[in-house]
Amino acid sequence: MAAELIVRGGIIVTAQGRRRADVAVEGGRIVAVEDRLPDSADAREIDAAGLLVLPGVIDVHTHTRIATEEAPDRFFQDSVAAAFGGTTTFLSFNNPGTGIDPSRSLLSDAEQWQRRTSGDSAVDYGVSAVITSGQDDPVSELPALIDAGVATFKAFMVYDFGVGDDVLRRAMQTASARGGMLEVHCEDRGMLETNIDRLLADGHAEPRYHAESRPPSVEAAGTRRAIEIARETGAT
Repeated sequence: MAAELIVRGGIIVTAQGRRRADVAVEGGRIVAVEDRLPDSADAREIDAAGLLVLPGVIDVHTHTRIATEEAPDRFFQDSVAAAFGGTTTFLSFNNPGTGIDPSRSLLSDAEQWQRRTSGDSAVDYGVSAVITSGQDDPVSELPALIDAGVATFKAFMVYDFGVGDDVLRRAMQTASARGGMLEVHCEDRGMLETNIDRLLADGHAEPRYHAESRPPSVEAAGTRRAIEIARETGAT
């Protein structure tokens, strides 16, 4: 068996459990996992005794921000932090506040994010394009983005860029039909805004009241509505 790397004696952790074993790697791929692999003069070896050896993590929900003149290494440093934590691929949202200049087009926003982060990551990454109320007709652009390899999207029920039920319904239908997936930030807008108004009226503007403005019932109501829309549309 040819191997360029052998990781020896680590505790291998998979979905099936854990055991002590050696791992052989060739061409960037795992080619063998055995209790004891034979010595190889051609392989570089890493002694993993007492360490956990896990598959690379794929983090599908991150809020990394793109580089600016004031913080030119920001996106790269986030990717390095991911690598140190065992994350080999991450998906990042491009919602307002992450550094892009929002346009009226979902497609343009995603392309801008990709252009401004290209070559700036230590690990593999992709964008989860955010659908906002400021875009003219984001749902019509979903097929083109999916065809271009952007298969996951996100929409918010709240905030000034959140969208309503009609957009959620059409986005779920379109994404599902084309093999994409819509993620939804679920909170009930009416309940949330009522709580915020009450807290502000009472003079409670400190950060610690953020959690009080959105108790579990606010999220539960939003989640229930998103599930209802998914059932109505047959989205999977």
